[in-house]
Amino acid sequence: TPAEIYQRPATAFVAGFIGSPPMNLIRGRVSADGRSLECEGAVLHLPDGVVAPTRFDTLLGIRPEALHLGGAMATASVEMVESLGADHLIHCRLGAQDLIVRAGPDARPEPGSATGLACAAEALHWFDPASGARLAA
Repeated sequence: TPAEIYQRPATAFVAGFIGSPPMNLIRGRVSADGRSLECEGAVLHLPDGVVAPTRFDTLLGIRPEALHLGGAMATASVEMVESLGADHLIHCRLGAQDLIVRAGPDARPEPGSATGLACAAEALHWFDPASGARLAA
């Protein structure tokens, strides 16, 4: 069903075109302990209790609405805030990668500022960077 495809896409390709805005796909290398992702100039710490399903390069998918401002998972630079009325799309940079956070109308970080990010463990989607296939997690 469309809901199943949205909630658990089988490939990174599908994850990238289902949803508006589409899922953030973060390329990185899993740390030796499996608890963080080194992402082209930044580190993304996985939520408590989460260990990456691979010890190699990976694509980590997180929907924009699953990310929250103010957490300790990673620090991103705010590039732009796009007001949509009922919510805002906050365009950020995590190291060399672009991310979008969907936040409520009261979230208005200043462009150029740093913001913490967080999400729940169940919001993480893991994909093989070569084939795009979903990894078991």
